Amino acid sequence: MLKSGRLRSVGSNPATGANFKTQKQMRTEGFVIELEDNGQDFLKFTTDSLGTIIKTEPFQGEVWNGGFIPVDFQLEGELCAMHKPPHISYGYLKHKVVKITELKSNESN
Repeated sequence: MLKSGRLRSVGSNPATGANFKTQKQMRTEGFVIELEDNGQDFLKFTTDSLGTIIKTEPFQGEVWNGGFIPVDFQLEGELCAMHKPPHISYGYLKHKVVKITELKSNESN
């Protein structure tokens, strides 16, 4: 991904201009991390692009929001990694991650 916000060229030969198009680059806005349902009050975390939890669904936002999930290393099927001082210091929840969805948006010029 180009981080400069420039347009990427796609299509045929750029020298001739044949079928030449441009498309905007997509930027990661955050992630939705869905957990297995073991009867807990939280099933889904929405994070920013760095992994800071900004939304917890359906309940317990006051408990989990502001925590950190290392999204670069978190894998589906594994226990959810969590850093939420003072109670969880680089540990794991008892719930596995079922799905990770990357939230993207068009970069603005």
